Amino acid sequence: MKLVLFDFDGTITQKDTLFEFFRFTHGKDRFIGGLILNVHILFLAWLRLYPRSMAKQKLLNYFYKGWTREDLFDAGKLYFHKVIHFITYEDAMKQLKAYLDDEARIIVVSASLDVWVKPFCDYYDIECIGTRLQYNAGIYEGSFATPNCNGKEKVKRIKEMVDISQYEPVIAYGNSSGDKAMLALADEKHYKAFKK
Repeated sequence: MKLVLFDFDGTITQKDTLFEFFRFTHGKDRFIGGLILNVHILFLAWLRLYPRSMAKQKLLNYFYKGWTREDLFDAGKLYFHKVIHFITYEDAMKQLKAYLDDEARIIVVSASLDVWVKPFCDYYDIECIGTRLQYNAGIYEGSFATPNCNGKEKVKRIKEMVDISQYEPVIAYGNSSGDKAMLALADEKHYKAFKK
């Protein structure tokens, strides 16, 4: 049986879904205002003087601290239906559906939040590994429940879920340095396969 591992942002989607989610939930003006207030963090992360995972956490804290888990996942489902459908690569979706027809096991492995990646995966009846938020009594408290699912963390999370040795071939799709560890697991590696 085939095992197919897909990165999400930039591999299935044409845009970074985190910033699009900020815009979707807060509107253009509040989104831009939030970025301006946090521009120092973004700049330091861009210079690699501040960990990107921490910058991501700071932005999520700014935009969503105090939101309920239910409200975040409701927003994620709406975001999937209203935005993600329209920012996927057509060829990526054709390939994903071909693997579904072939009855392969498909897992999306993403640093993006399960808040909106899981609704995508649920819609296509495939599995999801994403970064998860920490909730206290159902309220987002401003931190991650899991490490940011990028780089070696992708491999760790995959191996927690799957015995790779039980699948042949293992096929992986990615588009950035954060996917290289996952690609190294695969018999068939596809890097930037759908970007025109």
